[in-house]
Amino acid sequence: MKANNGMKKIYSIVFLICVFISVKLQAQDASFSQYYASSIYLNPAMTGMEPTVAFLSNYRQQWRSIVVPYVTSQVSIIHPIITPTGGRNLHVGGVGLSLLNDVAGDGNFKTTGVNANGAYNLYFTPEEDQIVTFGLQLGVIQKRIDYTNLQWGEQYNPYIGFDATVNPEVGVNSGKTYADIGAGVMYNYVGFKKQINPITGFVGLSAYHLNSPNESFYGAMVAKLPRLYKLHGGLNIQAGDKLKFSPNVLYMMQGGRNLLNTGLYATFNLYERDENVKTLMPSELIVGAWYRMRDAFIFSAGVSNECYTIAFSYDINSSNMRSYTQGRGAFEVSLSVRKARDKRFKRFNTPRI
Repeated sequence: MKANNGMKKIYSIVFLICVFISVKLQAQDASFSQYYASSIYLNPAMTGMEPTVAFLSNYRQQWRSIVVPYVTSQVSIIHPIITPTGGRNLHVGGVGLSLLNDVAGDGNFKTTGVNANGAYNLYFTPEEDQIVTFGLQLGVIQKRIDYTNLQWGEQYNPYIGFDATVNPEVGVNSGKTYADIGAGVMYNYVGFKKQINPITGFVGLSAYHLNSPNESFYGAMVAKLPRLYKLHGGLNIQAGDKLKFSPNVLYMMQGGRNLLNTGLYATFNLYERDENVKTLMPSELIVGAWYRMRDAFIFSAGVSNECYTIAFSYDINSSNMRSYTQGRGAFEVSLSVRKARDKRFKRFNTPRI
């Protein structure tokens, strides 16, 4: 018991040091390995990608081998905007709502965010095979510290040890709420006519925290959240009737730090689907591998049909923390549920996981 209390005190001290010097450090945003399954957090413009109602979710857990796990989760819903134009319906964009929850360690530090998203699709050709989408995100973020799980030196009693009845003077606020603004743009070549081994592609750029919100827990001090920039892109290469490859790259930059993630998806058609028969059986198998520079190797697998995608990924740590984690980094589960696509509308060719 004494050993456990001692370790808890050490964790508390380390945590408070991080909090107290946070005005000098530049915070980094939570991120997902399956970043296309959390599309709104990758780029607000992707709100305009879905031609039907879509529900997206991710659950990520990491650092379980050395501390109480860090858990990050998100849920999003996207509704397309369809407008009658020239005697036909045109997919002109979409609106979306997303919720994010991030819990650091044993629950001492929590981040909760609610974001409203909107996107507009601009078609550049009569065939509607080249689209530029503009997106905007408006959100409210709350960060909180739970002091009840921490132990302080002044709570130590030489006769009985730790005394939970003593209320220490913390000196910082327990929470901070602020508005947050993000925006993005995306170019998508969807391919109008089927060809032998067709190639389609996409590229996007997004920016978050454009209003540089103050996230300081000290009332008289200012700690502006640095802007986060994301550049992402990829190709879809049809290699026969049953196989498709999708190489992808993601580059992120925030507060002088950068991260590069590059890898490949492969999608296998399991059988020829009858469009007139509705079934929950998966029609596609999706596997992928990536390398996140100076951090981790990522492997994923999932199954999909026109109505859902479910996938699992695992990060194998390759950074200097490998000796502490034994290579174990994080696992992540994603679930995407979509209404069956109206055949009059194309699904933009971004990966599903």
